[in-house]
Amino acid sequence: MKCIPVCCTNNIGKNRDDPKKYWAILHGILGLNSKQNITKISTNRGTVHTNQNLERVAEEFNLHFNQVPVKLLAENHFDMNGVACEVDIEGLATLEIGE
Repeated sequence: MKCIPVCCTNNIGKNRDDPKKYWAILHGILGLNSKQNITKISTNRGTVHTNQNLERVAEEFNLHFNQVPVKLLAENHFDMNGVACEVDIEGLATLEIGE
């Protein structure tokens, strides 16, 4: 957990009635105002460098997010038409985002 300086807690208290300022202070404390540059994405099909192959990056995200419902059904042993879902979720696409 991140320690919050006293000056910040005072500012949070003072701006409790102003949601815009309140959240701006919290985002600053938590470091959410800074942007991260993602330089590579690791998938079960290999590493993709985001500055080299934008089409492959899009394909990997598409593959990953299209398989989310299938993974959820398989992990929860969803019964589709009386047949338990026996999908091998280990072979489905996974993403690991790194810098």
